[in-house]
Amino acid sequence: MPGKDKNDYEAEEVYNGDEAGDIEGDDGQRIDFTGISQMAPLSACPSYRPEHIHSIVETVERYNHDHIPVLETYVLEQMQNNSYDRDACLAVLKLYQFNPALVNYQIIGNVLLLCLAALPDPDFNLSLCLLSEEIIEDPAISRLLALQQSLERCCFSEFWTQLESEDTQEYLAEMLEDYPHFREVVRDFVALMVQASYQIISMARLAEYVNLAGETLSDWVDDRGWELDSDNPNLVVLPLTKDNQVKPVVVQESVKFDQLTKLIGHARLTM
Repeated sequence: MPGKDKNDYEAEEVYNGDEAGDIEGDDGQRIDFTGISQMAPLSACPSYRPEHIHSIVETVERYNHDHIPVLETYVLEQMQNNSYDRDACLAVLKLYQFNPALVNYQIIGNVLLLCLAALPDPDFNLSLCLLSEEIIEDPAISRLLALQQSLERCCFSEFWTQLESEDTQEYLAEMLEDYPHFREVVRDFVALMVQASYQIISMARLAEYVNLAGETLSDWVDDRGWELDSDNPNLVVLPLTKDNQVKPVVVQESVKFDQLTKLIGHARLTM
């Protein structure tokens, strides 16, 4: 094997999460990489994200598996505080992808539950792309996928039936207990879809959509600023938006004379 000159290096990087180590060449010269992992974040820290989480998510530290426990704790904090940090949640799943021995199915379910509550954003599908087929086939994860499909198709009655079923509760009860605001956030999504589709909706249909009844439903309607129809208290009048108003569409087509002559000539040939 030919000998190496002084510009060739055999090096081993030492990385323990706090320091990046050195590289040493044949001539004894050392290149110091200590502190490379402590690079400052490239973007400002959002108001909803703690500084120590930002220093992980927005730097090379997001690939350091030593931070998995910190990010897992942050996921649970989001569920308790009814907050949501998409990039931090995806960072956890990415670390699991690189370190399959450290996968925590409970945390994956928690992340998917947070993503489900973020609809209509496509975060749930983004998360699925980071999961293996084995994880997706897990009973709890597969039930979350079924819930997501019902919500995305706006099959709200089907969603509540699935959510409250004994089969789903068996696998998701602990996750739902960790996320006490989940049903409330889902109702916010339902309200968004209803307001984009209806100008007037019956209380009976709305009750099916949000899984509420009686005074609880009436209070929920009042909290959203919706009003009951003055002539029929069983109808809810929704504010007009650009989405729920029918607007006539005028389609104009411009046909040039030479195109018209070709059309007439073709018609004569087929007669």
